[in-house]
Order: sequence, then structure tokens, then C-alpha cells
Amino acid sequence: MLEQSNLNIVFVHGMGSYSSNDPGQVIAHLVSSLGLTSKGNKEIQQVMFEGKQVGWIKESLYEHNTGHSVRFKEVDWEISTYGSKLQAFEIDNDKNDTRHARLPKHSEIKRLQNFSLGDVALYLNPSVRPGIQEATRVALQDIGASLDEGDDQSTRSVVIGYSLGSRIVFDIMDEASSDDNQKKINEFTASVDRFFMLANQLSLLGLAIDGSMTKQETKSYFSYFDTKQNNEKNGKQFKIIAITDPNDHLSYRIEKTMFDSAIGDQILDIDCSVAKRAYLVPSIGWMVNPATAHTRYGNTERVLDLITNGYTLTE
Repeated sequence: MLEQSNLNIVFVHGMGSYSSNDPGQVIAHLVSSLGLTSKGNKEIQQVMFEGKQVGWIKESLYEHNTGHSVRFKEVDWEISTYGSKLQAFEIDNDKNDTRHARLPKHSEIKRLQNFSLGDVALYLNPSVRPGIQEATRVALQDIGASLDEGDDQSTRSVVIGYSLGSRIVFDIMDEASSDDNQKKINEFTASVDRFFMLANQLSLLGLAIDGSMTKQETKSYFSYFDTKQNNEKNGKQFKIIAITDPNDHLSYRIEKTMFDSAIGDQILDIDCSVAKRAYLVPSIGWMVNPATAHTRYGNTERVLDLITNGYTLTE
């Protein structure tokens, strides 16, 4: 891709801080594999919503030996939910231990659940959701605005959504609006070549948010290229690549009937074991740690290779 165009890469974090190290690992892999050169220090933009800080956008710029640029935007929205989760946990945690019943280990487990699954619970609240989405929305609008200003049809984009981050991106692109900001989002979606979903929650959260498995609107970037021509030259091209560890309890294969049939055959589910160690649990049997299965995607070479190289299946 870099032989012919510039490239935007957007990484949207998932719930809690589980994916906090993954953007750095993805960047390091890209720099090494593609021979990229850094073009300056990382810029950090604070994102505000209704008078409160709701996230950061961290941008890095690199150059390929062809002269084309790679712009990497990391979107971190955890601060938008941290205060609510902390308050709920502190009220429940009972520092004075007047219950005399909760064992310390259970407090640790509840903290882990609260600061991760709490994000999902808050995202399902329609009054809280816009604040969680804002940092991602700003990042996508910024890219769309730069594409529109330059009338640049050659710059392409790759989206990496981790866990809840995948659903956030889809919801933003599905918003129906005629204002200028939505035009910027449309410019961005038209530039997308690949959408990698790590620990995909699109199917699961679709039930709660939409009330049913409704079809997603067909977006322009799914049909941007002549599919027949791509098939003849390079084999079948997949636009949405959902990577799941089968032992990840929070990741689901994509239900293709959620989408219009025109893009259903461009969706690819990939099983990839990112949790390598199994444990023998008495009275239960062999298990892997499900938390590890949800948080090790960025540490797995095969996942990084897929992101670097895309995915083409020769038929």
C-alpha cells in the first residue's frame, strides 16, 4: 500500500487499560517490518466534551522509503469513565470493613471487573455514550478534514479497534447527520482499506444497543475498490478482519447477517490463540486465563503480522 499512497492508522482502545501497551507494540512492529523513519516527537491532544476532559489523541508521524507518510493516531478514552467507575467501587469497597465478610482477594477481583466491564455498562447508557465516543470522533474527523482539504484520493486508512473500541468506531460511522462534521467522517470512511477488530464485541453489544441484530448500513469504504478487479489480481480481499482468541469470553465471531449482503463476503473471522498457557483446575479441567485471552493480542506475532500485511486469500 505504501508503494502507492500515504497511510493513516487509527488505534482505538478498548475497555479499561487492557490495551494500553498495544499501540506501542503495533508501531514498533510496523517500523521494523516496513522500514519506517520517525519524523518528530509524538503530539498529544486533549479532548474535551461538555467542559470535561474525555480522552487523549496521541499522534506519531513516520516516513516510508518511498517518500510516503504513515500517520498513527492512538485514541485513549478511558478518562471519560474513570471517575464514575472509581466512585462506584469506593462506595462498595467498604474501606472500614464493617461487613467482616469480603475476603481481600474478592476485592481485587471486583476491582478488575469494575474497571473493565464498568466501561461496557456505561457505554450502554445513551446519555454517557457520546462522551466516550468523543475522542474517537475527533480523531476520525481530523483525518477526514485533511483528506477533504487536499482532495486526496490516494491516502488510505487502516482502523484497529480493540474490544469495545471496535463498536465505538462502527457507531460513529453509522451516525446519520448532514452537518459538516459528518461530512468529515464520511471522507474518512471512504479512505478505509482495512478494519482490524481485536477481541471483537460488535455482535454482543449490538444486542444491547440496538435491541436486535439489525443490519448495519452499508458504508462507502466497503465498495471503494472494484472488487472483481482485486479478486482477479490479488485473490479475495477482506475489508473487516475480526481476530478472536477462542478462549476470550468477551470476543465474538461476527454475525454476518448484521450486514448487507454486499459486504458480507468481505468479512473474515480469524481464530488466533493469544493466551498460550493452560492450567489444570481441580474439578473443572484444563483452562486458560480468560483475562489473558482478552489482553494479549498486541503481544502476539501473528496478530501483528496480520495488521502489517493485511489479509488476502487466494482462491
